[in-house]
Amino acid sequence: MYARIRIQLVALASVLLIVAKLSAASAQEKYLTTNQKQIVDTVSTIFTAARADDVAKLALIPFRPLQHMLTLEDQIAVLTNARRHLTTGGILGFDVFFPDFSSFDQLDGVEQPEREWIDDEGRTVRRFFLRHRVDKVNQVIYASFIFRTYRGTDLVAEEISPLNMSYYTYPHLRLLLKLSQF
Repeated sequence: MYARIRIQLVALASVLLIVAKLSAASAQEKYLTTNQKQIVDTVSTIFTAARADDVAKLALIPFRPLQHMLTLEDQIAVLTNARRHLTTGGILGFDVFFPDFSSFDQLDGVEQPEREWIDDEGRTVRRFFLRHRVDKVNQVIYASFIFRTYRGTDLVAEEISPLNMSYYTYPHLRLLLKLSQF
């Protein structure tokens, strides 16, 4: 028998709207390219959409948006906003990017093939990952996705999308949570 638990969710409408927009976009395109500003705005919208007096027992930050918070100030601001909407003893659920540290030994500037699919027009689309550099002090990976579209063996389109990501370690997360008054 399952226990029924009622959980008040903060700004659920905003989250559902964002997911609906992403789903609609991904239905039209086989891949999404999103710049970091849109992601930062999305996370801000989720937490500023709630009234200051809205509190919940549970707050969720799904789909790793914290990886796009490249500065300590942005990371603390998001977590502090989340804390503001939690009751005493409330729970914050989130996931973060944790890289394979052995990949840091690889050379920068080398394209790595990642995915391949056929688009609606029968063309082959290939996605490559290109790491530019790793900032180990600020824990940021600067990289790009490269999307190449082929008709047969002919390259017909190329799109480059920046992908800069913060990565997190356990001590870093503990300090961020402490600075955000968790």
